[in-house]
Amino acid sequence: MSLSFQINLKILLSSLLILVLGGAIALWQARNSVDKELNASVNLTEHLITCGLSQTIPDRATWLNCFSSLKETRHLTIELMTPSGQIFVIGNKNKVNDFVESPPFWFINLIGNKQATIEKQIATASGEQFSLRIRANPIDEIQEVWEESLAFLCTILLLSLLTFLSVYFAIHKTLAS
Repeated sequence: MSLSFQINLKILLSSLLILVLGGAIALWQARNSVDKELNASVNLTEHLITCGLSQTIPDRATWLNCFSSLKETRHLTIELMTPSGQIFVIGNKNKVNDFVESPPFWFINLIGNKQATIEKQIATASGEQFSLRIRANPIDEIQEVWEESLAFLCTILLLSLLTFLSVYFAIHKTLAS
């Protein structure tokens, strides 16, 4: 076995090890990032709605109009149920951005496709009781970590390729002289 082949084999094995370890760390970090982001979004929204309900608003229609202004939430679905059973739904209805290619299903399954949910009984300043449910769809966050993970893994592959080329040219230049 030539010296060039041995060095390239060792570089290949170490690059594969780095790629596997880097991929595992990237998946672990992506899973944590998605969970933290979803929980933070749900908790913040729940807190803001609870604070908004505690303020004195003259009538129910005005308050529901303010509530419906939350429709621009990125990956949240907010449901408010009155004691009479009437449900007001605000949110994106779990739609996926059509312009961006979604991550592959195996990546979604590795990260975890569970929705963060909060259900809480809340009361307005006038004493009216509501049931609040907030659900966060993780697909937007998974899309972000997919793009970040691809960039990270492509960088590792590019660096491995540059290492191979550097060793190849250095060894062949040395052997030629």
